[in-house]
Amino acid sequence: MPSHKTKPQVIAITGGIGSGKSTVRKILEAENLSCIDLDDISRQIVAPGTPGLVKISEVFGQNILSNGVLNRAELKRRIFSSPSDKQRLEAIMHPMIRQATLEKLNCYSEKDLVVVEIPLLTEIGRPDYVDWVVVCDCAESTQIARVSARDNMSQEMIQAIMANQATRAQRLEIADYVLNTELTMDELSKAVKALIQSLKNQPAINR
Repeated sequence: MPSHKTKPQVIAITGGIGSGKSTVRKILEAENLSCIDLDDISRQIVAPGTPGLVKISEVFGQNILSNGVLNRAELKRRIFSSPSDKQRLEAIMHPMIRQATLEKLNCYSEKDLVVVEIPLLTEIGRPDYVDWVVVCDCAESTQIARVSARDNMSQEMIQAIMANQATRAQRLEIADYVLNTELTMDELSKAVKALIQSLKNQPAINR
């Protein structure tokens, strides 16, 4: 008789811009855990010729494209300057991202432990396929310093992005576990490995 438990155990990794999510994911990947990055999925959804890109161009106009490719700078400008445009984009993207994520999760069994990196989990709400939420946490000044060094972005732009994201307090409120990403790499790696071992030894929440 087939099992009714068809979905894997899912750990959601989240945090604000520059909070260390990608670093934590790399540690998890080094531990041979399967990882799904929702940013990667969102890029695939709006690749040239996809239904997602067609829908966005219908809603926002052809000037949102540059030689058939999404003009991300223009789209970012639109959604930062217009809350209604932000809502329209989310209405297009979120269902597509969820569907693509579920299709990937369906490739695993209930015995698997899978990590899903969801940058805006606090903003969009906790998906029903998630068993544990792990928040990557650091001081806002650390976020700004990291993004400035990584992306050569102005402090004003970084702060504008952070202002459009959930606050640090809001993220911590929805966390099942918190990782302090201001630790040294060795300390952070040990903390991540200890957390994974702990989760492997306890029942998943959505069982």
